[in-house]
Amino acid sequence: MGFFSWTCAKTNMPIMASTSWAGHPFTKVVLLADGGRTVVKGTYDGYGRMQVGDAQWGDTLTRRSLVDIVGHRLSGKINKGEVKLVLAKYYDPSDDFQSLGRSRNEPGQGHFHNEGFLGQCQKVGSFATYEGYCLAFEGQLPVDFAARLSAKDAAGFEKLKHKVAKALTDERMRRVNAAVDGQLPERKWFSDSWLVLVPAKDGGNAFKVRGRDIYDEENDHATDDLARIDVGSGRISAPALSKCARDVLDACPPTAGSQVKLVRDGEPLAVVRDMTSALCDKWVEVIDPEGCTHAFWRIEEAVAHLGLDDRERHLLYNARGQSYEDRKKRLVTVEMPSLEAAPTM
Repeated sequence: MGFFSWTCAKTNMPIMASTSWAGHPFTKVVLLADGGRTVVKGTYDGYGRMQVGDAQWGDTLTRRSLVDIVGHRLSGKINKGEVKLVLAKYYDPSDDFQSLGRSRNEPGQGHFHNEGFLGQCQKVGSFATYEGYCLAFEGQLPVDFAARLSAKDAAGFEKLKHKVAKALTDERMRRVNAAVDGQLPERKWFSDSWLVLVPAKDGGNAFKVRGRDIYDEENDHATDDLARIDVGSGRISAPALSKCARDVLDACPPTAGSQVKLVRDGEPLAVVRDMTSALCDKWVEVIDPEGCTHAFWRIEEAVAHLGLDDRERHLLYNARGQSYEDRKKRLVTVEMPSLEAAPTM
C-alpha cells in the first residue's frame, strides 16, 4: 500500500508522513473522536497509523500505543467528520469539536511535497478552505493568495479558468481554420487543467494566464487586465478574454513536434506534422504536394485521409517517433513501398 493521508480539520493543511518527513511539525497530529472526548496525540507514519504519545481515551478506542486508522475502521468516520485529525501545532483543547471542519483526502498523500511549499504553508498558518489548499498544491495559485479563498472564490476561479480555456479554443479554431483547406469540427481544444492563472504583481485580484509548462517568469503571456475575481463573493468579470487569447497565442506560436516527409518512387506524397504549443494544444497537419494544408485532431484521421495501408502506417509512426526524439525536430524522409503495377490482361 502506498502513502495516503488527510488534511487538518482546523487549518486545511497537510498531515505529513513521518517515514519520509521525520521531525517535521506536520507529522505531529491529534486524533479527536467521540465528540472530542477521545483525544489521541501522536505521530502519523503515512500508512494510516499513529504512534501514540499522550492520550485521553473515550469509547471509540481503548488504550494502545499504536492507532491503526484503517484497521480500526476509522477512515469512514474521518470522511464523515465523526473523527477529526488536527495538526498538533494548531490544536487548542478549547476548540469546539463540532465547529472544527472535516479532514479530507490530502492530494500529496502526505509524502509528495517539497520543503518550499510546506514552508509557505507554515508561513500562512491555515487555508480558509480545502479547495484553496488544493489549488495551491496543484500550483494553480500562490500559497498566500489561495489561503484566503472562500469556497465561492475557489468556484469562481475554476469558472474563470473554464472561460479562459474556451476563449483560447475559439481563437485557435479561428486561426487554424483560416490556414487550412476546409473547416475542422468544433471540439474542446484546451483543457483548463493546463492553465495557470497568475495574480498580477500589483497585489490586486487581476490575473495573467500561462501554460502549465511555462516556468520562466518572463513568459507571463497575457495582459494584466485579463479578469478579476471579487474575493469574498466569487464573482468574476472577464472583459478582456478575447484580447487575452490573441496575446497568449501570439506569444506561444505552435511548433512542429515531429515532421515526416512521405515519398513514393521518388515523388513527394505529403508532409505530416504534429503541431503543438506551450499551452499543450495539439493537432496534426498534412501538407500535400500542391501546398494545401489539411488539419486533423488525431493521427488516425490523417492516416485515413492519406489512404495508407497498415505497413505504410507503421512506417509513418516509426518516422514520427524518430523525428520527435531528435532535439532539433528535423524533417525525416521515409520512402513508401512502390505501388505494384496493375496486372495486364
